[in-house]
Amino acid sequence: MGQALEEMNNAMTTVNSLEASLTQARRRARQLETEQRAVCQDAYDKLSRGVKEVLPAYSRQLRAVEQQHRTQRAFVEYKQAHDAHLAAKAAVAELETRLMAASGAVLEGWAASASAMCAFLTPHPAHPALLRKQEAHRWMSSC
Repeated sequence: MGQALEEMNNAMTTVNSLEASLTQARRRARQLETEQRAVCQDAYDKLSRGVKEVLPAYSRQLRAVEQQHRTQRAFVEYKQAHDAHLAAKAAVAELETRLMAASGAVLEGWAASASAMCAFLTPHPAHPALLRKQEAHRWMSSC
């Protein structure tokens, strides 16, 4: 019976030491979990700050691309309008030539009024629309 009590005592000592180890392991696990949560939260905060800092730059880049597309569309529209204007001038010149040949008359009065109208419709060299058009033409010519 003494030996059974000794074995039971040894077994209880082993159980107690294992329980102490288990308690210590649980404490260490909770500590590691707390530390890792702090590390993860720190990484999350850094990532959030980085995204918040980068977002305005991407937004500006997107607006710049959109503005570039608008500028290109405006240039294409300007080019089409310019080509239509040149075609209209050529058609008017052709019609004047045919009219003069058909009637034999000189259209000096009509030509003078047409040039006065063109001078009236031509914007001043410092007009903002003309300056933008010239800038767009220089920009597209440099590409």
